[in-house]
Amino acid sequence: MKVAGPLLQHMAKSKKSLFRRISNWLHLWLGLFSGIVVFVVCLTAAIWTFRDEFVLFLTPGQYVEQSDSPF
Repeated sequence: MKVAGPLLQHMAKSKKSLFRRISNWLHLWLGLFSGIVVFVVCLTAAIWTFRDEFVLFLTPGQYVEQSDSPF
């Protein structure tokens, strides 16, 4: 089998063990899943922290300061 490039030749020659392939697969998918969970938790915490600012931004006409000056 002819493979171009030294890196590809090395990869073609070396066969990874079943344990290594399963470990790599688990590391990839568990890392992606836990990263998504952390992202969602951080996003909801930020929204909860700044909820008053979000309400004021999304409904600008509802909250008006009272003043005694003529209209």
